[in-house]
Amino acid sequence: TIAGTQAYTITNLTNNVTSGNGLTFSTNNPTVTTLTQGTSAVVTFSGTVPTITTLTATASPNTVQYTSGSSQTIKGTTMHHLSLSGASTKTLGATTALNGNLTVSAGTLALSTLGLTVTGTSSITGTLNDDSATGTNIFVGAVTLNSGSTWSNTNNPAFTFRGGLTVNTVSTFSSGSGVYTFDTNTQTIDGTQAYTITNVTTNITSGNGLTFTTNNPTVTTLTQGMGSSLTFSGTVPTITTLTD
Repeated sequence: TIAGTQAYTITNLTNNVTSGNGLTFSTNNPTVTTLTQGTSAVVTFSGTVPTITTLTATASPNTVQYTSGSSQTIKGTTMHHLSLSGASTKTLGATTALNGNLTVSAGTLALSTLGLTVTGTSSITGTLNDDSATGTNIFVGAVTLNSGSTWSNTNNPAFTFRGGLTVNTVSTFSSGSGVYTFDTNTQTIDGTQAYTITNVTTNITSGNGLTFTTNNPTVTTLTQGMGSSLTFSGTVPTITTLTD
């Protein structure tokens, strides 16, 4: 653990701790000019997040964790894995790109007006909240909403999926009216509970394209792009308007 009861500064800090919670910052002391994560290193912010001018967390893999029960601001940058827990809101402080996985075990990830790109998988057991149409949200890997999770959107942000979407019992899913675009890779929409997506666009031209494996979700408007493929492999879901 790095902590303290007074302000102080560390100019260059490298973390190579790979076990448990790794290197933990329990207070907002010290200020760090440059924090570099080593391969497989874990860094945990368990309290007020200290000022870190430059966080280099692109080593593959490494994990950045925010675990406080009080609100925290995420140091927005390019990272590998990002893990959030604790019954509080963690708000992006800048546009964030993850080369690995996103895990929201508890609490809320608030995207605010900023963009998020996740190359790996996204596992949501807490809440993902986007209250702004500003910012680009791209999920390259599979997105899974686990039991008890919430997907909350106001002001109708748009999302792009390239690895599929699964919404499982018992979850709360509010899509808003922003466009949910499924592109690039063959992928699946499914889940074990009923939910609604207002606007879906598919631009997948390879293989089976976008596949619905169950009658979930209900889709208000589904638009097929030129040359795209759409597959219903199970009970056909309710689609109010299909435009192809």
